[in-house]
Amino acid sequence: MSKPKKGKEKSDTKAESMMTGKKTLALAIGLIVILAIVTATYILLSPGTGNPMTGKPVVNGTGAGAAAVAGNSVSVYYTGMFTNGTVFDSNVNETPITFTVGSHQVIPGFEDALVGMMAGQTKTVTIPVDQAYGSYNPENIHVINRTGTLATMNLTPGDVLTFRNPSTNAVSGVIILDVAPDTVTVDANNPLVGEPLIFTIQLVSINQDTG
Repeated sequence: MSKPKKGKEKSDTKAESMMTGKKTLALAIGLIVILAIVTATYILLSPGTGNPMTGKPVVNGTGAGAAAVAGNSVSVYYTGMFTNGTVFDSNVNETPITFTVGSHQVIPGFEDALVGMMAGQTKTVTIPVDQAYGSYNPENIHVINRTGTLATMNLTPGDVLTFRNPSTNAVSGVIILDVAPDTVTVDANNPLVGEPLIFTIQLVSINQDTG
């Protein structure tokens, strides 16, 4: 939004961390703009992308029984789980996400699972690490100077901060690792990094822009 099954304790800890209230700030390396505190969770979106739930109204434009292919706009319900069965995110009973297959708005394994599915079909897939959020990258650890508003924020290790890149307007997040008087150390690896993931996917519809 997947690796040999890990213990429930580790997965539960990650799930709890993601579901905790999170502070929000806008930051680019070397440029930080503080935003309002919000509650957010990490879902299946690729790191650095926003939630593709907006766009033009869509209608079924593929014909009865047609299967999804790259280039189709699709609307999807999903439930994401760790390999021990712990659910970390779901949009069931909410608004389905809508995106274009092949546009890389979601993780590769999720996108690939949709190819060949038909509207109304549901399936469960296990997505390996390299098709989910990848392996842990130590280069994503950053030490940031506490200047401006950041200097007065009440920051606590373990807090998750969402941020917006001013140049791309992309939204992502970091985990606070350490707080010092003059600096804050953050981990920009996605909380789901290094995990094989299980998704139950329901393809609600295959759509086409009305123009």
